[in-house]
Amino acid sequence: MLKVSIWRFFLINFTNVFKGLAFVSLTMIQLEHSVLSRSVHDTSFSKEFYKNKWILGAFAVSSALLIIGIYTPGISTILEQTPLKALDWALVIIGMMVHVFNIEMMKVYLRRRRRKQRDSYAMFYSDV
Repeated sequence: MLKVSIWRFFLINFTNVFKGLAFVSLTMIQLEHSVLSRSVHDTSFSKEFYKNKWILGAFAVSSALLIIGIYTPGISTILEQTPLKALDWALVIIGMMVHVFNIEMMKVYLRRRRRKQRDSYAMFYSDV
């Protein structure tokens, strides 16, 4: 009986932690994707990044509300979330970095493909 209750305690505790980690990871990656989707072909790391103040403000406000929702005792109970530890946040940041890398590599591929298509259709020098 004791083994069952110990197993149940760890199962419930880890399930809550993993549920919170999944919630934060997916939310932060979606927020990040909204910033990365500014252009399909151009990189997100340019001077144009800071021109859209609304999306940056929305990212900051949404991130702040997410953190408030996780760490405020009453709200976290309603959302059924447990506070994340530093290692959990490191996993979230690693996931976000992998997402940025994948999106930027896809943009590089699309730029090269667009350039090849544009060059193959050029009939005259002025078309280039």
